[in-house]
Amino acid sequence: MLSALAVGLASGVGLFGIAAVGTGFLVLTLWIIEGFETHVRTFLLTVKLGEGTSDLRASVERILQRAKTVFELRTTGDDELVYLVNAGGSVKTEELSAALAALAPKDEKTQIEWKEEKKARPLEKDEDEE
Repeated sequence: MLSALAVGLASGVGLFGIAAVGTGFLVLTLWIIEGFETHVRTFLLTVKLGEGTSDLRASVERILQRAKTVFELRTTGDDELVYLVNAGGSVKTEELSAALAALAPKDEKTQIEWKEEKKARPLEKDEDEE
């Protein structure tokens, strides 16, 4: 915050060279710091695999664990499972959707929906899950 103030003051008094160098330094520093952050996306995952969807809960959770996601079951019913899922930037939802859809019995209508939650707080990983 104070560094932005310094750049503004340097510009205000006509020291444009110092302001430009300060701006470049700030941009470089913030770019490096941003690189250390892990990008986590939070989704509301709805899985409908036909009548026996709740019977496939263990298989669905195994697929989510294999993808190294952190998830929490939100609601369950005979034909629907809803999870809150935290996925890293490298997780491909298309591949997970294909794996989940493969669990459905033949001739059953399947629906896999990933809805990104912008305001949800990331889930914390349990120590015993590692």
